[in-house]
Amino acid sequence: MSAAGRASFQALVKAAEQLQQRAERKRGAQAAELHSQAVAKYKEALSLASSGAAAPPADDFAATLFNCAECLQEGAEATVAACAALPDGQLTQAAVQAADARAAALLEESVATYRRVLENGQPRVDALVCCGNALSSWAEVAARSSPAQAVQLLGQAGEAYRAALQREEDALTWSNLADALVQHAALCCEAGQGEQGGALFSEAMQAYQRACGLSDAADGDDVPGLLINWSRGLLTMAQQAQDPAVSMRLLDEAAQRLRQSIDFLRGSDEPLLALGDVLLERGERLAAAGDAAGAAASLQRAVEEGYRQAQRISAASPEAAVGVADVAVQQARLAAAAGDTAAAGQAWAAAEASYAAALQQPETFDLETRSALRYNHACCLARNLVRLYAALIGRSQPQLLPALHRWTAAITPALAAYLRQKQHYLHFLEGLLHPQELSWLRAQALPPIAALQVLSELLEHASLGPWERAQLQDLLNRCDMVVGICERILRQPIPPGYSRHTQRFLMVYLTFLPVAFWPLFGWATLPIMAVLSFLLLAIENIGVHLEEPFR
Repeated sequence: MSAAGRASFQALVKAAEQLQQRAERKRGAQAAELHSQAVAKYKEALSLASSGAAAPPADDFAATLFNCAECLQEGAEATVAACAALPDGQLTQAAVQAADARAAALLEESVATYRRVLENGQPRVDALVCCGNALSSWAEVAARSSPAQAVQLLGQAGEAYRAALQREEDALTWSNLADALVQHAALCCEAGQGEQGGALFSEAMQAYQRACGLSDAADGDDVPGLLINWSRGLLTMAQQAQDPAVSMRLLDEAAQRLRQSIDFLRGSDEPLLALGDVLLERGERLAAAGDAAGAAASLQRAVEEGYRQAQRISAASPEAAVGVADVAVQQARLAAAAGDTAAAGQAWAAAEASYAAALQQPETFDLETRSALRYNHACCLARNLVRLYAALIGRSQPQLLPALHRWTAAITPALAAYLRQKQHYLHFLEGLLHPQELSWLRAQALPPIAALQVLSELLEHASLGPWERAQLQDLLNRCDMVVGICERILRQPIPPGYSRHTQRFLMVYLTFLPVAFWPLFGWATLPIMAVLSFLLLAIENIGVHLEEPFR
């Protein structure tokens, strides 16, 4: 190796490291751009070394490969984060698809680069772990469009983690393996493969237990983070459990783990938010089982022990606001079922206010979550309109109330019919709207806007003071704003190439797979291929449906 070649290689590596360090101090698009520049420098250095112009020591070459792979992985994560942080007017399905495609390409290259990092002819242990991490991140991106691909990637991530653990046991690697197994199990359960999902969940719980057994906070291990991840795995497992008793046991165990984590992390809102989620799920399960008193107690604890405590640490936390809103919705339903209309009205008002507070920071949430929050907000606004009608109009002009109630109830089915392009949602209005009203609504190009216009006209005939009229009109305006935002999301074109590519790849794969199976299984290839084709195509079909946030 010449002195000039050595100097050029070291200069390129140093420049790449400086760019990577700068990128780690940035966020979003800036971080993604700096990571891209650093990767270009690393590749230039590696190309110089491979060409023979420079022949660095094996350790230096492996370190450069590792840093390049790490930079590719961080660049992919920054790309996804930059897309998620876009404002409502720019965050569209097309933007998400483009960011996911870019991130998937970077992660694929990162995985390939990690696999080139060798030590004594074998993959380096830290490279195996990071390769598993990159595969897990890739699976998370792929799950939005192709669950079948996500399942395969998570299987590969598990293999990478297990290979690393065979050579060196580490608590963090066990925890990463458990996280990947939970994701894999959840996808299997959603695809109807409950038995495989259950086995993966069991293996994940054993991995979490092993990780805890190897951890020691005195040695600097992240025991609180491990407990949070374990509890989230338990929550996911409880959500998939069919047996109510098993689900409650898992939720109680998750709450116990989170309280242990809270004892470690007094100044963090993460375990508090997770505890709120667990107690909320527990309350919903109890409500579904008919235990209203137990559900009310669990929901109250979700607010007091979880979300409110998180808001004391971070007053503007949008995640905590969503949690408070979700609890308020469940409390409103419980109150309505018990016949307490006053308490139900107060709970609906609280839910609407909390959803509105959370949506003040929409960039915190991805497209699918934002869409769901907008819809929930619209439903709460409709509930509050009905409550205000009774308070402001019911006594002076009761004859207007039936029409106001009818058209307010029509807003959410009309919005669902418009967003999902399925007229059968308007069937729910049969018997509520008059036949001529329903026929008129069906003929409208924008049914939710038409319903809001009718409500505005009805309010014009109401004898209201300026303050009362402004209050009701403000609610209608906010409903109209929610409809407008949802419409912008709906009307953005979705590039068909993404789903078509996955479908074509699957068809080619399934077409030629029997050629490989026939020498091994003979005539048994036919039933094996039938089962594999059904499972993979079913998962692909699920992914196509998940691409649409309102479908």
